[in-house]
Amino acid sequence: MLINEFRFGGPNGANDWYVELYNALGTPITTDGLGVFLLLHDSNGVALSASGAPPPGLTIPPRGFFLIAGSQYSLGAVATPDYQLGDNGNYNLVGIVLGPSNAPFDKVGVAGSNLSEGTPLPAPGAATQAYAFVRNFSIASGPVDTNNNAADFVLVSPIGTAINGNAAQIGSPSPNNASGPRLQLGSALAVALLDAAAAQTVAPNRVRVASDTGANRTLGTLLIRRSFTNNTGAPVSALRFNVYDITNSTTGALAWVNVLNSTDSNVTTSTGAKAVKGATLRVPNAEPGGHNATLEIALPTPLASGQTAHVEFRLGVMRSGTFRFNFRVEAQ
Repeated sequence: MLINEFRFGGPNGANDWYVELYNALGTPITTDGLGVFLLLHDSNGVALSASGAPPPGLTIPPRGFFLIAGSQYSLGAVATPDYQLGDNGNYNLVGIVLGPSNAPFDKVGVAGSNLSEGTPLPAPGAATQAYAFVRNFSIASGPVDTNNNAADFVLVSPIGTAINGNAAQIGSPSPNNASGPRLQLGSALAVALLDAAAAQTVAPNRVRVASDTGANRTLGTLLIRRSFTNNTGAPVSALRFNVYDITNSTTGALAWVNVLNSTDSNVTTSTGAKAVKGATLRVPNAEPGGHNATLEIALPTPLASGQTAHVEFRLGVMRSGTFRFNFRVEAQ
């Protein structure tokens, strides 16, 4: 069990906080079966009352998420909380996930608290921007947990604005709950080039559109097309992609690319025309998307086991050069 994403407050004030938990197991975890709960702490590291913990009987699905939020949580259009707390003041947490023997599964804290693992995170103060601390991700193993908070988390804000003097990467808060898509690792949703007969750097797998200029794409766009085959053994009714690595710094030698919405299209390949789905940013991850932005595709009917969906990702180019654009796949 890991603390995967969180913030201490938001546009609605001190109680616009949330904590997203992630179940790294391949089996469900209940809040009573393993005695798992979250302890929230105040700025002095003092635990709140037991009523601050979720009640027994709640389930965190395998490789799924669980969202706990404050009373003024403002991201209901992204994900509704699985458990919501009343007003408890301005937290300087985050907290501890406890197992049946009260041994901590995970701890996250800021400088000056007693909650951190390794080097603590920078304190954001009473910031009211739309920011978040997001756990790093590895495509091989999933969320990264080195037991060092400073190494495991990145601070993001939509326009890369510093939070209380702390540098932030351009990115988005994007919480998930227990009823939404779950993380897919390995070949559960296998990814391949749209056209296996062409190199990944050429059409139709990758297309540079220099004439498509405008806001968030001053040097045009880059289209990346991939195919995803459902190997989960069950129908998939929702498919989305969370960006965990992107070169989008406003300075430096690497490229600066923004995540933009794309549209459905028919694309010619060596084996004939293929219907390619456009990927759109999850509301309110408004353009331009960055680190932790979530893209979704429309599935009018569930994707049956063994079936393939073709998807186009559209990046706005702000500075040319070597770029990275990596995402994790989530499905339901």
